[in-house]
Amino acid sequence: MRRGVFARYIEAAELLSRFGFEVIGLHPMYAWILDRNRAAIAACAVVGAVREGVARKARFVDGHHSDLMLYGVLAEEFAAAADRARRRRPLLKRNTTVS
Repeated sequence: MRRGVFARYIEAAELLSRFGFEVIGLHPMYAWILDRNRAAIAACAVVGAVREGVARKARFVDGHHSDLMLYGVLAEEFAAAADRARRRRPLLKRNTTVS
């Protein structure tokens, strides 16, 4: 995968998380991801999500059964991860608002 595409995965994960926590007021957020979707798994890690479970062979994709991985993140975990990510490379400016 091209680096620019991966950066967009991360930016999308950060924007969705920010919207969920800051606008809607969610506390935990969850994502079900196919086990072979490495970019989505890595993007979850960047926003502070951790693997919470596995639904083994839960989806039939491309001729075979695949595991679904459950990732979850709490509001405070996202806030800490977003601060760390901004120090490394600013995806969103601090004054960016989601509406």
